[in-house]
Amino acid sequence: METYRVKRFAPEQFQPADVHEGNVHVAFKETRYDPARQIAMTRVVVAEDDLTQHFWIEIVREGSEWRIRPAPGCGVVPTVGVQRALDAVREACAPSPQQTE
Repeated sequence: METYRVKRFAPEQFQPADVHEGNVHVAFKETRYDPARQIAMTRVVVAEDDLTQHFWIEIVREGSEWRIRPAPGCGVVPTVGVQRALDAVREACAPSPQQTE
């Protein structure tokens, strides 16, 4: 499972898109942001095959970057769906140039 670091995170614009690819379904439920601690948590449900996982992804400031990873203690099984959820969060934090035009 690949975690990410991004240069920019704008909590007021953060809206990760749900993913539906074949048998992988990722739904983002809610996001909380603590400006004092500079940490965001987004709750996600990943369903694929016979496995459904409910967990939090954290976006936390580390130096000049923001780290994206499953929140510690969530105990996720590293599956394709979990990776797709992390990918979607990264895309929502750092949209491609086409998405910002």
